[in-house]
Formats: sequence, structure tokens, C-alpha cells
Amino acid sequence: MRYILFSLILFLTACGHTGLKHDNFISSVKKGDYQTAEQIASDDDFYQDEPSLLLRAMELGSFHFIKGEFYQALQQFDKAKQISDDLYTTRVSKKVSSNVLGDGLDNYDGKRFERSLIRFYQSLTNYMLYQQGFYESFVENEKTIPQVDLDESQKRKHLSAARANIKEWDAFLKSLRYDTTDKAEFSFDMLAKTWGAKVHKNYGTSTDDQIARILYFDALKISQGPYAKYPSFSSTEKFVDYVKKEQSNIRDEQQYNVHLLLNSGTIAEKTAGKYDFRLPFVGMSGKAGCARIFQGQNIAYEFPEMKQPKTPDPYKYEIKKENRIVSKGDFVLTEPLSEIAYEEYDRTKAGLIAKKTARLISKYTAAVVSACSAYNSGNQDPWQELAIWAAFKVATIGIEKTEYADLRYWGLLPNAIYQQSVRLPKGKYTLEVYQNENLVKTMPFEVQRGKKQVVVVHHF
Repeated sequence: MRYILFSLILFLTACGHTGLKHDNFISSVKKGDYQTAEQIASDDDFYQDEPSLLLRAMELGSFHFIKGEFYQALQQFDKAKQISDDLYTTRVSKKVSSNVLGDGLDNYDGKRFERSLIRFYQSLTNYMLYQQGFYESFVENEKTIPQVDLDESQKRKHLSAARANIKEWDAFLKSLRYDTTDKAEFSFDMLAKTWGAKVHKNYGTSTDDQIARILYFDALKISQGPYAKYPSFSSTEKFVDYVKKEQSNIRDEQQYNVHLLLNSGTIAEKTAGKYDFRLPFVGMSGKAGCARIFQGQNIAYEFPEMKQPKTPDPYKYEIKKENRIVSKGDFVLTEPLSEIAYEEYDRTKAGLIAKKTARLISKYTAAVVSACSAYNSGNQDPWQELAIWAAFKVATIGIEKTEYADLRYWGLLPNAIYQQSVRLPKGKYTLEVYQNENLVKTMPFEVQRGKKQVVVVHHF
């Protein structure tokens, strides 16, 4: 059996460790070099293996969204949700076991917060399609798909879909809370409350207004409860003022008609850290002399690391019309994603290291047993020990190649997401975004009469 196991590991070595250019993909997007990013994403190495298909769909969804290709983005986010749901329902019986192979060869089913953010981007992308009113032209399999203009009924369907995404999102988060008794696990999402309330309010029925009020009330509770552990929510004065302003605006006849949503930076990255342990003595009848050869050997391995992120910077905005400031104020942080990711990493790190170390001890013990299988204590041939070492090294090649640090993560998620709402008359405007008082982004936009506008800004 042990020989079959090692053969399997060696065979799977060639199948693992995809996404080697993931960092290059992220940096290309941040620099606006979309051509290079697209070339990387089209490569077979870019998470096209079945265990990584969820990650591929999430990254491609974000890539198209950042480029303003909302139809293609929605296709990928919908695919990501379907893959995530399928992995969740089959995770016990059908997914590859990392207990045998390695973390990087297991199905990547997404962190809890990543699965939650899929729902956010589904809803936001549907809203942008409602607002935009067309599906962009694109090339698929060397064939150009023409732009499709949407009529009012088709646009309204996307608004309804954005609202339906919010309802499904709420059910999903409730299911997370039912799945665990650990209250520290991620199961509340501030965006589900703040963005969800905005979508319901903009939908425009009295029932949706009431739902929006409830969601804003929930947001205040979450800021003092589950989100209080995040450094960015150590002071919630601005957040509370923002939520109360939005609450009071629900019945206001002169409602805020422009919603600003800022995606800042990219989420804290994963890197490979080096760890090690001492191989214990492996007891084998009649083979003790051989086993002692390996006792105390230092075994090095990789494990994902994440640096504690800095508290996100404050952002301000100025909106100008014909070079005259018509509105200015603060963006309000509503989703500190790097802090959410780091909290989960830090909380689970020790247990995951212990699990991986135990798995590695088991594998290396099996390698010792395999290497010592032909050991003869009565054989004084000096080459015997060298042959045993060689057998051990051959057996451990597959272990080392499959037990790399699993660095898969949704890298195009923002570091943090900010929101704000303003009231503007019909016209053409320029949005200026300031980070620590420095102008970092300028973006033109237009407000149409009677429309609720969402302006999405990306700053890397």
C-alpha cells in the first residue's frame, strides 16, 4: 500500500502547484496592464485545474469588473457561486483529501468571507448592468459577440436580480451561523447590510424601504458586535453617522441619488513561510538500526503566511461641476477586507500548522518504513546505508513536491471598501478622490434625472 501511495504522490506532483504567475496577474491589473493580465489568465497554468476553478472564476470576475466589462464579470461571478455551492454540497464525500495529498492539491472552496463577497459582486454587477443598459461587445473563441442594448424591462430584471442576490446572500450568511458553534468565525458581513439596504431602498417599494431600515439597524449592531474586533472599527463615529444619515434618508423626498463606492488597494497577500520539525524515532521490529539513521532529521516545509495589515487609510472626496466644488466629504469604511482575512488566518494558523505537521510526520514515517524495508542488520556492506538514504530521498521527493504552501486566495479583492451617498442634480461631474489629503483618482460621471446612480471607483 505504501508503494502505491508514493507512486500516487509522484504522479500528482505534475498536476499541482498551478497559478505560479498569480502575483504577476495581480500586479498587472493594478498597473492597468490589462493585456499582460489577460495573457496570464489565458495560460493553462492559471488555475485551470479542477481543484482551483472557483478561484479562477472569482479572479476573472473581478478582472472584468475592474475593466467595466460587467456582462462578462457577471458570467464569472455566477459561475463562481455555482462552483462554490457544488463544492459545499460535495465536500465530505467527493473532494480530494488534503490529509493524504497536500493542501495545494485539495479543492479550493473559498474562505467564508470570499464566498460571501461573491454575493456582493453578483448584486453590484447586476446593478451596474441595470444602470448601464447594455451588454458589452467581446470576443469569445475568436468570434466577436456584438453589444446588446437592453430595453427597460431587461434593465429592470437586472435590478430585480441585484435585489434577489441580497436576499440569497442573507440566507447564505444565516447558514454559516448554523454551520458552526464558534462565534469568532466569519458569519456576518457588513456589506450585506449597507449595500443590501441601498439596493432595497433604490428598488423603491414600501416593503423594500422597511427592509432597508432593518438592515441599517442591523449594521449598527454588527459594528458594535462581530466587527468590533477589527482595528478599523475601534472607532465607529463616522460609520454610525453615515448609517443614521442613510436611515433618515429613506423617507426623504429629496433622497440621495448618487452612491459612491470605493474599492481601495488589494487584499493582504499570502506568502510562503518556512517551518520545520524533528523526525521522531520510528519503531520497527528488527529494523531499529535503520530507523536510528533518520531519527532527529530536520524536516523543512512551507506554510502560508500573512502579514498583519495596516489600518486602511482615510479617503475624502470632492465632486466638481465646471471646476466648482458642489459636494465634498469623507468616504466611510464599511468593509476592512484585509483585516477580515488576517483575523481568520491568525485565529486558525496554529491549528492548521499542527494538522500539517502531523500529516507530514505520518508521511515521512511511511518513507522511513519504505526505505528500511530491505534493511538487514547482519549485512555489514557499507553501501547498505547509502542505498537506504537514496530510497528515503526518492520517497520524499513526492512529499516535498505536493506539500508546498497553498497560496491560493482571491487576490483582486480590495484591501477595503468605502461608501458614501450624495445628492446631485442632473448634469456632468468630476469625482476627485483623496487619500491622506493627496489626490489619487479623478473620474468623470453623469447624473440623469430621476435615476439612482452608483459610481464605482477603483484605487490601487
